[in-house]
Amino acid sequence: MVFPRTFCLASFVIFLSLITGCIDDSPGPATAVPLQPTVIRPALATPIAAATLVPARSPSPSAAPAGRTYVVKDGDALTTIAAQVYGDASQWRFVFEANRDQLSSEDQLQVGQTLRIPPLPTVAPTRTT
Repeated sequence: MVFPRTFCLASFVIFLSLITGCIDDSPGPATAVPLQPTVIRPALATPIAAATLVPARSPSPSAAPAGRTYVVKDGDALTTIAAQVYGDASQWRFVFEANRDQLSSEDQLQVGQTLRIPPLPTVAPTRTT
């Protein structure tokens, strides 16, 4: 049968001509990307409540105000130190943040190490009307 063989060959020739016609190695014109102007956003409409503010870290350890210190004893952890000095073990993060220059993690306490004990931040009482 001649027809299927001819049809197959003709289809292949058409396919090759389509493929070679689609390939173009010459570089086209550069597409310019339009510049977008900077959008200036307005300030927040509602102020943040004072209770949600996080105390700012001091720029350097030497800039911290003179306060209490604590010398680490055997068996101490930040939670036990916070419970002892603040009366609340959950406040250990304040001790950790005040001593970031000495502690890379909360597990890095060494016996004899002197830690700064910052005062707890005070939150203004909220009024209910």
